[in-house]
Amino acid sequence: MIVLANGLNIPEIATGGGVTNPNSPLIGYDQKVTISNIAASSAATDFPATNMANPATFLKWKATSTAANTVTVSTLTGLSDYVGIAAHNLGSKVIPITIEGNTGAGFVTIVQATTLPDDQPTIFRFPSALYTSIRLSLGVGTAEAEIGVLFVGRLLTLQRRIYVGHTPIKFGRSTKIVNGMSESGQYLGRIIVGQSRDSAFSIQNMTPGWYRQNFDPFLVAAKDSPFFWAWRPFSFATEVGYVWLRNDPKVVNQRTNGMMNVSLEISGYFDNSGQTESIVVGDGSDPGVIQL
Repeated sequence: MIVLANGLNIPEIATGGGVTNPNSPLIGYDQKVTISNIAASSAATDFPATNMANPATFLKWKATSTAANTVTVSTLTGLSDYVGIAAHNLGSKVIPITIEGNTGAGFVTIVQATTLPDDQPTIFRFPSALYTSIRLSLGVGTAEAEIGVLFVGRLLTLQRRIYVGHTPIKFGRSTKIVNGMSESGQYLGRIIVGQSRDSAFSIQNMTPGWYRQNFDPFLVAAKDSPFFWAWRPFSFATEVGYVWLRNDPKVVNQRTNGMMNVSLEISGYFDNSGQTESIVVGDGSDPGVIQL
């Protein structure tokens, strides 16, 4: 899910090569959250706030009650324009979330209170600034709040959009099944032993300078770190994944003018079912971006 701050102008926050299209793919790999700069107003035993700094989705922070809670990331440096969360229960437990930022004069709301429709990975986008601290204010819900992964940083907006030949993460279902058959050939049923989501994406016609300045640093970071992925963030705002690489991408010169191409295969976490999902990363109708 993509959640936009009130009145946010997409062209103003797009980065890289003068990209201004709201459907330019987004990658959230910049991560400023560490075990030393994150804290929560409460934490259940064995579920500390530092778990949110770990990219593993099975480690979680959990509040001690259904009361309001805060999660604060401090001592930030550099520009920030997004918060990413995954492996959470904020949607299913009806827990409203507000994003607040501090540029040195105290916390102010930068993304208004939002109740998410589900527990899928979510990217909150807000005006880029030199925030010293970012705070998540969580309201009262029907159960204790849980968050497994929390990213704060600056989004990478890709230089080219993705069109045909793409399987969105939401629909790239892959199921491992054992079918039961009797000796006489009768069907006895089936057992699902594993589920995943599989996809891939190829970025073409990247200019040489843009690739070297923007995309190659991402590939270096993604060798051992997951990232948030939104293939068409305005038209299909609900198709956001928290993903990691399955291949070793190698860029190639695509044209005589130096433009470049690279293909990525990714696996990822799509919802809060606790299952690992795989993703090899067109146009239609979708609920769209939540515009507050």
